[in-house]
Amino acid sequence: MNYRATFGIDYGVSYGLDIKFPDYQETEKILIADNDFKALLMSAGQALKLSREYPNNPKTNFTTITIIEMHNEKNHLINQKEILKKWGYANIEKFKWDEKNRLFTGYSKLESLAKIIIEKGIKKYAFSLN
Repeated sequence: MNYRATFGIDYGVSYGLDIKFPDYQETEKILIADNDFKALLMSAGQALKLSREYPNNPKTNFTTITIIEMHNEKNHLINQKEILKKWGYANIEKFKWDEKNRLFTGYSKLESLAKIIIEKGIKKYAFSLN
């Protein structure tokens, strides 16, 4: 079954002067899953991936991705909280609920720096904080 997930991306953008400004955009992804629960898990995976692809918002030091909404192939809106409850879950690891009962995740500036260090193979003590 096809699903359409809409993600809200709260991030930072730079116009080339090493100064970041807050920004927001929405993007849609088409997912293929056997049921609503699997589609929601796939959406969560996409949200985690997106959170690592965008720079952090300079006001919050986070990149925050919200699963704005999900629709099935009949264009019915999927209730995220009800789907998890139906399958016996209250939440998904690394996600929280916003005031509209939508799942969101954040990726911090600290996590982003740690990822860069690991990817570049910098030794644990090869840098100084002075």
